Amino acid sequence: MKRILINYLRAFCEKKRILKERKVEESLIISSYPPNVFVALTPEEKNKVIKLWGGISSEISFKEYEVYKYLRGFDERFLSHELYLPLISHALNNYHYTKFFEDKGLLGYLSRSSRLTFPYCYVRCINGECYTNDMRQLDRRKAIMLCEDLDEFIFKISRESSGGHGVQKIVLRGKDQGTRKIILEKLFGESRDFVIQKIITQHPSIAKFNATSINTLRFSTLYLNNRVTIQSIVLRIGQKGAFVDNLGSGGVGVGIQKDGSLNDFGYTYALEKMDAYNGITFKGQVITQIPEILNTILASHIELFPLCNFIGWDVCIDKDNKPVIIEINSSQPGISGQQIHYGPIFGDRTQEVIDYCLQKKLVE
Repeated sequence: MKRILINYLRAFCEKKRILKERKVEESLIISSYPPNVFVALTPEEKNKVIKLWGGISSEISFKEYEVYKYLRGFDERFLSHELYLPLISHALNNYHYTKFFEDKGLLGYLSRSSRLTFPYCYVRCINGECYTNDMRQLDRRKAIMLCEDLDEFIFKISRESSGGHGVQKIVLRGKDQGTRKIILEKLFGESRDFVIQKIITQHPSIAKFNATSINTLRFSTLYLNNRVTIQSIVLRIGQKGAFVDNLGSGGVGVGIQKDGSLNDFGYTYALEKMDAYNGITFKGQVITQIPEILNTILASHIELFPLCNFIGWDVCIDKDNKPVIIEINSSQPGISGQQIHYGPIFGDRTQEVIDYCLQKKLVE
């Protein structure tokens, strides 16, 4: 009897924890949206959402569905963030394995492939230990000395960072050796996990949208039941004068079709609708490299990351017209922006994802 009571209390506390987490996640998403984008669902529409997603949870909030209805029309296949985290994401991707691939300090080393290119790392610092690009141990003092000769580089926190946070462009050009050393010693002391990377010069076809930021392409792929598919493609453009492309810093996102053609309009983080940005009209624009990049990513998902069912790939195109993988989001890839710019994240595979998740332990 005592064991039954303990198990009941554990289950009750776990349910309360999950509900609290779901509400927090929902609040983080919708707090930046203006009041006019919430369009109430009809009783019939609510019933359709419950019928589709009710097996995942008997408690469903409709707030995000109201936003998607305003932007793209009602579709019960949209996935709300409060259902996605922690329920769907944990079931699709077992974090005990998949978070390992998100470590920027190991990106390009664990996932070495003739298909993909990754940023070159002058220094990888992992758990306070320094390594070269090919993971040879490097004395911390020598690592600092090596960087003293660089004119500029990218400094990134390599773990538990997102949305462009922890990313800095460091320019040492014009500074004396003493000043360079002071800057580097401060950077090396800020974190036990970081990378110092070579700056990427982007291709004119991408740079034209904003030359100061590295504008990236977010590909979302799903590998389930021995089938890998593309679920969304979004171009993320940084704010003029900014270095990072994250929308929270004032940039804009726009959906891209599989043939490379851009949607007629995109949105800012606050859902301001934009049909042009930095003087470039989206309608009629085509990123011709998309089909080839897409084929490479689909093949690489199976080859390199079979443990990850759902991945968000951040890709830029360098000056030599080669795709470079900036980051892998292998545990809980974002879905809100992808759905705003592209439509329901799992599209015609939604029921397949639900069926898969119902067979898994949803929270680990």
